[in-house]
Amino acid sequence: MKSRFVLPAAILLILFMSGCTGLTELPMYWGHNAGSADIKPTGYHADTKTGWMSFNDSTHIYFAFSFFDPRVQTLVLRNGMTVFLDQTKKMKEDCFVKFPLIKREVIAGVTEGQQLAQQRGRQNRQQRTTTEALLEQAQGFELQWKNGEKVIQINPSLEKTDFHTFIAVDTANVLNIIVGVPITYLNPGGLAALDEIVVGLRFGQSAAELQSGGQQQMGGGQQSAMSGTGAGSGGSSGGRGGSRGGGGGGRGGGGGASSAGMQQGGAPGGNAMMPATTEFWYKTRVMKK
Repeated sequence: MKSRFVLPAAILLILFMSGCTGLTELPMYWGHNAGSADIKPTGYHADTKTGWMSFNDSTHIYFAFSFFDPRVQTLVLRNGMTVFLDQTKKMKEDCFVKFPLIKREVIAGVTEGQQLAQQRGRQNRQQRTTTEALLEQAQGFELQWKNGEKVIQINPSLEKTDFHTFIAVDTANVLNIIVGVPITYLNPGGLAALDEIVVGLRFGQSAAELQSGGQQQMGGGQQSAMSGTGAGSGGSSGGRGGSRGGGGGGRGGGGGASSAGMQQGGAPGGNAMMPATTEFWYKTRVMKK
């Protein structure tokens, strides 16, 4: 599928400069199906080769991601992806959805880091790739929602829930993930009570989680700039199959481009270090029809 993430250099420069003066504002679109022609790419994060779309209807806010770099795919599947939704517009981390989460059994006398190392060793021995190995557990992936003191952790594949999730690798070996958050979970007043929100995206673990010993590979953390515009798909849970993706935003910068079939544009060399955490923030406005 041809890329939709091509913008003139002058536009990219303008977007980047606007991002340097504060949080970049990226678009949100109206709809509930990432394959709809009305839903355009939101952003593309060049460092991690990740594209995404954000969109909403009257009941849910959706984020559809496409991860092109196998190392980032592994990072996300092992350690989760967190989407922060801050109505105070101060980049607070009090409200977020985290998916996918691998449910880990608590084994007496064995640290979480040791359990993860053992689990990864088994996966790498038994499967062709780490991404495929982790997707074998797709039915076991859990979702965590937190808003203030309220915390929910469920398995969307096995339990009835108002959250929408989708995860699969497409025929181009791109990992596609979609998360739909019920708007009333964010604000009891529903869509009418929402306007501008600040969104934070974190791939991997937080600094506190890293210090506790969960992440044992891939270098240090990273705050980085992004581009505006990405794509996605919808459903429930998954393995390998067709899907489309989207991309980017940043805590300290912005520019534009992404796809509903983004071109990877050349992955970094095999020896390049991938940070254990990538995090970036942007502001957006929910759509009202």
